[in-house]
Amino acid sequence: MEEGKMTKTQFMKKVRELARETKKDIIDECWRLLNSGAIDYQKYENGYALPKTVMTVACEKAAWNWHPLSSDLKAEARNLRKF
Repeated sequence: MEEGKMTKTQFMKKVRELARETKKDIIDECWRLLNSGAIDYQKYENGYALPKTVMTVACEKAAWNWHPLSSDLKAEARNLRKF
């Protein structure tokens, strides 16, 4: 277990690790949604509107899975949304 206070370098290393994980999770969720039968992708133009919509849903799910549980981290998240 890592001990001591976090440094900027350690923070960004963790962010990169989580971003790799999240990227895979979002792509997997987009595939799951596409294969669910809930999306009639053939009725849409070959643009970015539908992929952005599906990715929005996948990102919302990822955000929900990672939402902070402790009240102090919830306060941090509320504060960060202002920036």
